[in-house]
Amino acid sequence: MEHGIGTDIRALDAIVRAMVMLIFSRALHESWQWSERYPGHAEIRQYLNYVADKFDLKKDICFGSRVSKCTFQADENLWHVQVGEGQVYKTK
Repeated sequence: MEHGIGTDIRALDAIVRAMVMLIFSRALHESWQWSERYPGHAEIRQYLNYVADKFDLKKDICFGSRVSKCTFQADENLWHVQVGEGQVYKTK
């Protein structure tokens, strides 16, 4: 099976939802205990996995994809996201 962003833009939407929850979810903020004020890579990665698991986001993410270009189209009010040299996805 080829790795890619998938057949729709759900992965990007999931990431945006996760970022919003990271910022605005008090329960999430209070449920995680940081070991220090400025944690290292390993702890940040653990936290991101924790968030992804808590909100069941991994099902909507195709790992191993690379975004090669991302532009905002004001006339459509959409982002155009190109993956690798090929597929372009549109999202809000």
